Amino acid sequence: MPRPVLISAAGLGVILVVCLLAWLYLRKQRKVEASVALAAVALVVAFGLPVLAKPIEDAWSPVTAGGLPTIPVPPLPIPAPDEKERALGTGWGPKREMFTLASPASYVTLNSITDNPYVGDERSFYAVRHIDKDCKSNALPWQRHEKIADGDYLLFRVYVENSVADNLDADGSHTAQGLRLKVDLPAVVGDPATGSAGQAETSATLIADNTNPNKYWYVVLLSSEESVRLDLVPRTSMLNNNHFGKSGLALPDSFLYEPGMQLGYDKLDGNLRAGYQYALYMSFCVKVSGTRS
Repeated sequence: MPRPVLISAAGLGVILVVCLLAWLYLRKQRKVEASVALAAVALVVAFGLPVLAKPIEDAWSPVTAGGLPTIPVPPLPIPAPDEKERALGTGWGPKREMFTLASPASYVTLNSITDNPYVGDERSFYAVRHIDKDCKSNALPWQRHEKIADGDYLLFRVYVENSVADNLDADGSHTAQGLRLKVDLPAVVGDPATGSAGQAETSATLIADNTNPNKYWYVVLLSSEESVRLDLVPRTSMLNNNHFGKSGLALPDSFLYEPGMQLGYDKLDGNLRAGYQYALYMSFCVKVSGTRS
């Protein structure tokens, strides 16, 4: 039986016995009024004691138990993961309003369509895949995380698209301006001093003057079981679109340095019209070499 109930029962019993003895004594002495008053007080105390028992028990239990009671603190709920963001890969940004083919943007913004039939979710606009030594022949899927080794060749791709509705840019008022690309490519993956394995991030960042937001980035992860070096293969940086065709436009390597390289549809002027017919594919090839070879 719980201790508060035992306290209540014992206290009630004691009070009833005392009141009964007192009532018998007073009745024998013919002091009826006093006995009635005493009985009323006894009833009030008897009914009040069970109510007071629990607070008394709580107050005294830390002392009788030898310390303060332990109050369990429930853990904070774990939020459910955002599966759409998780599916995008290693890292992207910034968080921004996203659109669909059926409902494109009403303002100038880059890579903000989620159901692009060619690249999927445009937030993951930077990708890598293995390629043959000629940096041309391949049939492998694009990856967000690639394992690399000495002797590999990698092709990196950057996709750029102005996501505003095509009809809003009929007069050129919603053309992206000042568009440029900056790629951060690590020189080494792993520890060259020991030759040990490691991981490194490479990122592509798009910047424009009149888009909302003004900066976009995506991060690809590279991992290797030994220390390797990454070197840009000369004359493999290309810009491909409907204007330059499959042969593409050869690019300098200025996209690897600050403040980045300007892009454009028919010339590198930083302007990009709205619509998939103006979309850009920029690519470059990298050779992977062991740091101890």
